[in-house]
Amino acid sequence: MIGKTLYVDFGRGESGSGLSWEDAKSSLNDLLNDPFVYYTCVIQRQVVHARVRGGVSSEAVRARKGYDMQGYLVVHDAEFEFKYPESVPITDGGLPYFIFAPGVVFADCSFTLRMPDGENASGLNDDKSGKNGGHSAWSIPDIGGGDGYGNYDEVELCGDRIYFFRCAIYLYGGNGGDGADGSSYIAESGYPTSDFVVGTNGGNGGCPGGACLGTNGAVILDSCSIEIVAGSCGNGGNGGNGWEGGQGGNSGDMSLGPQCRISALKIYDCDITAIWRPSFHAGDGGSGEEWFYPLYQSQQEGNGGNGGDVVLLKDPIDIRCSFIRGSNISKTIDMSGVSAGKGGPHAPFTYTADGQTVTRYTGGGQAGSIKWENSLSLIYCGEMINTEVQMSVPHLGTSRDVMIPDVTLLYGNRPHLHNVKAVLDFPMAAVYLEDARADAGSLRLNNIRPYPNRAQADTVDIELHIGTPPSPPDGIVIQSVENPKPNTIPELYSAGGDIRGSYDCWLSTPDISFPSKFGQNAEYGIRITSSKPGQIKGGYPGGGWIGNWFPPGWLVDGADGNDSKPDGGTANGAFTWWNWSASDGTPGKGAPANQYHPAGEDGRVSTAYDIDYPSGGYVSVVFV
Repeated sequence: MIGKTLYVDFGRGESGSGLSWEDAKSSLNDLLNDPFVYYTCVIQRQVVHARVRGGVSSEAVRARKGYDMQGYLVVHDAEFEFKYPESVPITDGGLPYFIFAPGVVFADCSFTLRMPDGENASGLNDDKSGKNGGHSAWSIPDIGGGDGYGNYDEVELCGDRIYFFRCAIYLYGGNGGDGADGSSYIAESGYPTSDFVVGTNGGNGGCPGGACLGTNGAVILDSCSIEIVAGSCGNGGNGGNGWEGGQGGNSGDMSLGPQCRISALKIYDCDITAIWRPSFHAGDGGSGEEWFYPLYQSQQEGNGGNGGDVVLLKDPIDIRCSFIRGSNISKTIDMSGVSAGKGGPHAPFTYTADGQTVTRYTGGGQAGSIKWENSLSLIYCGEMINTEVQMSVPHLGTSRDVMIPDVTLLYGNRPHLHNVKAVLDFPMAAVYLEDARADAGSLRLNNIRPYPNRAQADTVDIELHIGTPPSPPDGIVIQSVENPKPNTIPELYSAGGDIRGSYDCWLSTPDISFPSKFGQNAEYGIRITSSKPGQIKGGYPGGGWIGNWFPPGWLVDGADGNDSKPDGGTANGAFTWWNWSASDGTPGKGAPANQYHPAGEDGRVSTAYDIDYPSGGYVSVVFV
C-alpha cells in the first residue's frame, strides 16, 4: 500500500484500489474488507485515513468477522442515511443494526437513522371491534432463505465498538399507526330485545419504533452533536354508537418496549438533545342512544362508552453512559399534543308517559386517563464530570386523571458526580378532560428525586423549577336531571376532581455517601435550589387532599360540600417542615341541610408533621 490515505467515492460503479479519487473504492464495505487495509492497520500499526465523497449512502456497513481495526482506521466526511425500505440492516440474532466496524474511528461524519411509521388500521376484527393500528417496525426478509419476514420495533445504528469523533448523529423514532373505529351491530343474544344495538370498541393505536445508538454500551462519543426525536403513538379508534356505546381505543401502550436509546461507554464534550413531543389521542367512547323496552312499554336511556386511555409503560427516551465529561445534555417531554378519549356524550331525550312529556338523559361514558407506569429520568450514569444537564416537562397532557410520574434527574447505581449542574423545569401544566359522569378526575403527584440514594457527589448545583399544578374545575352541579319520582335525590353531574398523593412527597433528597459543605454559597457539596410552589384547591365536591398526607410545598384548600358530598373538604397545615412559613389552608364549609340530606360537617385542617426539615446533615435545601 502506498501512503496512508485511501479514498472512497459512493458515486462510483465499482471499486478500484482506493489510492486516488480516480481509482477510489465504491463503498466502505470494500474498504473495510480489504486485507491490505487490515494488514496496514493491525499488523503494521499504521494509521490509515479514508476520505469519503459521492453523496449519501444508505448501505449497511459490515467488516468481515475478526477484522478489528483497533483505532488505526479513520473514516472522514462520510454521510449515511438509513431509512426503510432502502436500507437493509444486519441481523445476527439480536437487534438489527447498520454498522459493524470494530475499532474504526468515524471523524466528521453524519449519520441519520429513521424508523418507519406503522400502518393505519381499517376494518373490523372478528368480534366487530376496530382493528389495532400497526406498530412502527422494520420488516426484514428472512436471511435463512425462507419466505417469512422479521419485524423489529427497535433498530440500532451500530453493533460494536466504534469511536465517533466530531460526528453529527440523528436518531428519529417511527410513529405508530392509527386504530380503526368500532362498529354498531345488532346483538345476537343476551340482551333485553332481539334488535338491541351494541357499539363495539375502537382499535388501539400502534406503538412507536425506537431508533437506537449502541445499545451494547461499547461506543465512544467524542465532541459529537446528537439529536434524538422519539416517535408518536398511534391514535385510538372511536367506539361505535349503540344502545350500549363502545369504548374508545387506547393509545400509547409501549408494552412491547420500544424506546429511542443511547448506550455508550464514554461521552466526552458532546451536545445531546432528546425530544419527545408527540401528537396523538385515545379514541372517544361511542354514544349511548335511547331505546324502547317492550316489556315495560317505556323509553330507556342508553349508556355511552368510556373514552380510551393513554398508557405509557416506559420512558420514551433512555440515555445511559458509564462515564461523561464536559457535555451538555437536555431532554424535553412535552405532552401538550396528547389527550385521553372523551366519554360518550350525556344527552337529553324526551318521551310521553301517561300523557306527560318526560325528559331523561342518556348515560355519559367516563373520560380516559393518561397513565405512566414507570418513572422518567434524564440520564443513567456511572460518573459525571464538568457536565450540565437539563430536563423539561412543559406539559402533561389532557385527560380525566392527570398523573405525574416519578422523576429522577441523575439516575444510576451510586453515581460519582463532580462539578455538575442539573436543572429540572416542571411547571406541572395539564388540562382536565371534563367527565360526563359524577365520577371526578384526579391529579396524582409522585416523587421528584434530584439524584438516587448514596450518590458520591461534590460541587453539584441542582435547580428545581416546580410549578403549581392546575386546580381541578370547581365541583359544581352542571346538570340537574328532571326525575319524575318525587322526593328523591336528582342525578348530579360534576366537572370536578380531587387531588391524590402517594406515600412520597413531591421532592425527596436522598443521602450522599460522604459529608459535604453546605450553604447557598458553598464551594462544594450539593445545593438544591427550588422554586416555592403555590396554592391548589381540592376540586371534588366535599373533597380535599386524598392520600396519606399532604405534600410539602403546596397549600391545599378544601372544597365546600354540596348535595353530592355534603361534608366540607380537608385543608392542610403550614409547611414549617420545609423551613418557610405559610398560612394554613382553608377547610371547606359543610353544605346546609335540605330535603336530600342533613347539614354537612365543616372540613378540618390536617397537619402532616410539626417538625422542621433538618437544615444540617448531607443536603442543604434553599427556597428562592
